[in-house]
Amino acid sequence: MEIRDNSLKSLMVVDDDDQLRNLLKEIFSRINYQVITACDGADALKKMMQVKVDLVILDLIMPEKEGIETLSDIRVNYPETKIMAVSGGSHQLNAPMLLNIAQTLGADDVLKKPFDLNEIIEAVDKLLN
Repeated sequence: MEIRDNSLKSLMVVDDDDQLRNLLKEIFSRINYQVITACDGADALKKMMQVKVDLVILDLIMPEKEGIETLSDIRVNYPETKIMAVSGGSHQLNAPMLLNIAQTLGADDVLKKPFDLNEIIEAVDKLLN
């Protein structure tokens, strides 16, 4: 496996699940990405006004400002930022349906929860390198 210098790449993990958010932060920090976290879409957009982000890993089901609305806002205001939408679905919509909507709205990649850690690492590497 080729070793890359990811130190100049930044990503934001947006998820209301504290454990998953912290796990992804730890994993991507270990492979030298600069990682910012946000607990919902409103928090993410506020932080994006202050810091440039190369990639947003965005949960689609969250309280406050949910993922589909946040994805649309990021696409309009930060068109150069890559977006990876992730979802396990909801009571109203299953994950494939939500992820299809995300792709239609401009997500660069989608991943169904639960996902394998190697799967998300490879997907991020593909989007950013």
